[in-house]
Amino acid sequence: MQVKHLPVNQVSRFIILILWLNKFMSFWFELLTKKPNSNLGFTLIELIAASIMTVFVVGAVGYGLIVMLREQTVTAASGDIQSNLNRAVDFMAEEVKSANNIMTDVSASNLTTNAGSFTQSPAVKKVILVLQVPGVSERIIYYSQTSSSPWLSPNVIRRWGPDFGSDGSYSNPTSPGSWDGEVLVDSIDNTLRPVSCPTGKTSPNPASGDTINGFYVCVDSTGKLVEISAFATAAGDQKIQNIAGTNPDENTRYGNRVTYSSTTQVYARSAP
Repeated sequence: MQVKHLPVNQVSRFIILILWLNKFMSFWFELLTKKPNSNLGFTLIELIAASIMTVFVVGAVGYGLIVMLREQTVTAASGDIQSNLNRAVDFMAEEVKSANNIMTDVSASNLTTNAGSFTQSPAVKKVILVLQVPGVSERIIYYSQTSSSPWLSPNVIRRWGPDFGSDGSYSNPTSPGSWDGEVLVDSIDNTLRPVSCPTGKTSPNPASGDTINGFYVCVDSTGKLVEISAFATAAGDQKIQNIAGTNPDENTRYGNRVTYSSTTQVYARSAP
């Protein structure tokens, strides 16, 4: 799996701040231990200089703390988004392993034949990954959809399929009427990007070379090997947006904290 690592760049700024404080403290110590030329104490110029330096130091320390707190907030929130995306892709990969076929035809007519209980809304639901799993009466479907409260925008990935029991097995594999389209992960990106499948694989929806937003798969001709790609965004995370802005440039400090990706390749291992 390819995971986008988050850069941590506050170390160099912290070192520079420490060196600057060390220089100031040396000056301050020299000023305090200086023997005055008379009993009048420090001169007015010395006191003014010390006051100005104090203002600069307090300001620098305060700014440094604010920057570090912002970095910590963005890093924590970014880590949550990337971790959630990784877990969602891992979950799909594990279910693919239990399948014996990955459908390459996800047309409405084929879904009606193989997943008749699934409510299709082409304008709302974007069906991406469809699995045939032994012992399950209808196909398991993963699709993307516009998010709604309480899920973070802009999109979510949902799973339509049987529930899991406490032992990890399916609890209602032959009762598709009771299956719900449960949210697997939110914060899925809605930026259109070209579907780029490697040689020997095609995308069931949309076709390779077309554009799609934050979720697509590439399946080989045997319906056994699939590459799953998902992309998330911080566009709906208010904690990051309060610091990074609503649309930070990629070349800015927080630009690389806005989009996240996770890709894995997995084989359908179950026998027909």
